[in-house]
Amino acid sequence: MKTVRLPLRGVLAAATFSLLFISCDKNPIAKILEEKEATVLSAETDVTAEAAFDDVFNNVMGVNDEVGMAGTGAFGRVNEPWHCYTVTATKLDAPRTFPLKIVVDFGTGCTGRNGVLRKGKIITTYSNRLTVKDATAVTTFEGFSVNGVKLEGTHTITQLGSINDTLKFGLKIENAVVTKENGEAAAWQSTKTLKQIGGNSTLYQPGDDVYSLTGESNGTVTLSGNEYSWSKRVINPLIKANSCEYIQSGSVGISRNGKENTINFGDGTCDNKATITINGISVTITLR
Repeated sequence: MKTVRLPLRGVLAAATFSLLFISCDKNPIAKILEEKEATVLSAETDVTAEAAFDDVFNNVMGVNDEVGMAGTGAFGRVNEPWHCYTVTATKLDAPRTFPLKIVVDFGTGCTGRNGVLRKGKIITTYSNRLTVKDATAVTTFEGFSVNGVKLEGTHTITQLGSINDTLKFGLKIENAVVTKENGEAAAWQSTKTLKQIGGNSTLYQPGDDVYSLTGESNGTVTLSGNEYSWSKRVINPLIKANSCEYIQSGSVGISRNGKENTINFGDGTCDNKATITINGISVTITLR
């Protein structure tokens, strides 16, 4: 789940600008423009949050094969030159392995593979290995940011079991605050189910894993003193392979004031394009 760079704000403003001078009543036009801007801002903020917390999931799962699956997130190639983080493990009920507290410290800045910049600490307590049913991993943050997006709150993974080697996880994000570099801050929460649909036969080779994501989220973003709230639901399951940086297919609905607009992530091609549709008008947007 990646951050959407949405030049649509400028497009909407330009399309509406001339109408402001010919309308006898400016208020309806201004309200339409504001609502479109609010929808775009809500969509942008939600996808930003999803992308940042997706990175958290990958790091919590990827620390090593004693607590997760190893090899995801910052841990994809631990011997590469960019290996610039430290990992500290503490047994909370020694000599028993679990519960186990792991702190991943990216310091004042650690640029990993694919140019992802992380700062601060991810602090996770594992009740058991995440390949075991009912195991949990509860994560909090200390000055942590990914690509300039600062995260606060609690991120919980629960292993929901396995059927025919198909793993399923529950993801819950509570009391989150997502702050972008431009100062936009959003309160956000999310409940999702993540199901492995590919790479099932190679448990310790996460590079070939493919996941399906369903669920919902909601949030409120503050910009220039104004608050904009939204809710989101997954319409068609979001599909993402570990071998691709981007969501490859699926769609979500972003709702404000009782009206739902959609973001479509494509047909399965690994690219950085998605389509947002507002009031029946579709615009291609670029993911980063």
